[in-house]
Amino acid sequence: MSTTNNFELLSGHYEVDTNVDQRVMLRFAVTVDGKQTIRYIEVDGGVYPEGWHWEEPIQVEFPPFPTGNWNKARLSRDPRSGQPYIWNTTRVNLLGIDRDLLWHSRAIEYSRLVKYDADLKGDGETTDRLMLVSHPNNTERKMVMKIMALPKEIERDSITNEIRAYKAVEGLEIAAKFIWGVRHPRRDEEEACRQALKRFHRKAGLCHPDNIAGNFIVKGGRVYIIDFGMAGPPTNEHAFARDLENLKYFFEVGNFSDGGEGEGEGDYDGYEDEEY
Repeated sequence: MSTTNNFELLSGHYEVDTNVDQRVMLRFAVTVDGKQTIRYIEVDGGVYPEGWHWEEPIQVEFPPFPTGNWNKARLSRDPRSGQPYIWNTTRVNLLGIDRDLLWHSRAIEYSRLVKYDADLKGDGETTDRLMLVSHPNNTERKMVMKIMALPKEIERDSITNEIRAYKAVEGLEIAAKFIWGVRHPRRDEEEACRQALKRFHRKAGLCHPDNIAGNFIVKGGRVYIIDFGMAGPPTNEHAFARDLENLKYFFEVGNFSDGGEGEGEGDYDGYEDEEY
């Protein structure tokens, strides 16, 4: 069996419950004969030291990858040699986004993305779940890429919500498209964020339960909304009102720099936020 060491860890950290142990699913880009493909590996518990998959960056060494036409496999410890190895390579229909939801006219090939080292979330995590990128077919302009990193229902549902919300507000200047020199709101800008959220309710017909202050950005006095991973249709007649109540609560208890004159709109980089 031929193998390759030409692989790159992209993202993971998803623990898979089984009757036997806790497995961790990881996502890799594997290159064979100049062609890059995406492969998913479930790592058995006990192969690596406890907590290894929470390290940034991950420090463990992975075994060579088998070549061939597969997209999912297991990583276990060989009972004879004691060394990690990859086995049970299969090709399966992975859970993905419904093609009917992919409304945007532009498509970009993942393998041609240029990735930049940027801590977008402020927590030191730089996996490709959320990353600053550019692409030759988009005039090299930098974009924030947010993807369904693993074939799991929780990730599919979140990114589906985002795609639906961006479609609903396309062209309405409610969500971010390309904005340079933005910042998060100050505490005294709660009313502006409240009006932006009400406009989102009215125009998109969707709720945005995750309406913490960090999911609003300000540019030139205008408030834009981001992060639609939990957005969806109202479940009852009180859903919109509950959104607004949550916003009020988050502004009351949230941490704000409240920098006043010292906080300018150049304090944050701008970005183009699109779903592909």
